[in-house]
Amino acid sequence: MKRLLPHDDRWAIIFQDEKTRLENILGDAVIRIHHIGSTAIATLPAKPIIDMLAEVSSFKNLEAHNQALELIGYEARGEYGIVGRRYYKKHQTPNDLGFHLHAYLENSFQIKRHLAFRNYLRLKPEFVQKYAEIKNQYCDVNGFLSGDYQLAKKPFVDALSIEAMEYFENQ
Repeated sequence: MKRLLPHDDRWAIIFQDEKTRLENILGDAVIRIHHIGSTAIATLPAKPIIDMLAEVSSFKNLEAHNQALELIGYEARGEYGIVGRRYYKKHQTPNDLGFHLHAYLENSFQIKRHLAFRNYLRLKPEFVQKYAEIKNQYCDVNGFLSGDYQLAKKPFVDALSIEAMEYFENQ
């Protein structure tokens, strides 16, 4: 069962360490790796999973490194329900953190959407507070999430993603 934890400032450091590890393995198969998701937003509670977004120029070049990624614990899952994505999951580590790597071709709509959402939340603490309230509604007293969690937060995430993209397009 998944838990929602208070924000931990160490998540940014852990992301940087994992990003460096991935860049060393993937080399020029990756253009950039971004920290996304709730662990990338200060003060926002999150599941203990570091979400990363990789911009790539070619899925073929990325997938050529699947075996090397497996050696450090990543499982390649293909598109995993989202067309135009390559998804990798690293199961939880001894410090109880997991990693998700979402790879998209450079200039993908999904890259723009994820980064706009993250950056908008970083600019607008009132939305971080609202998002935290929505998340906390689906936790028990020990922070364990109910099965409705993903579905419950989707309307907020979708609406804020649109607002964020419009905001940055007009800047």
